[in-house]
Amino acid sequence: MTRSATVEAEIDKADGLLLSGMTYTIRMSEKTAPLPIVPATAITWDRSGAGI
Repeated sequence: MTRSATVEAEIDKADGLLLSGMTYTIRMSEKTAPLPIVPATAITWDRSGAGI
């Protein structure tokens, strides 16, 4: 699953390599337990909610 978010951070730029106004891309990952994959066509809906 991919999500995006806008964040604001303070970074020590003592070495002068990071300049004001620059943009950055950061990738983070979090290990989670595998989840079952169910095709959308297998999901049915009724008055009580969704079911498989």
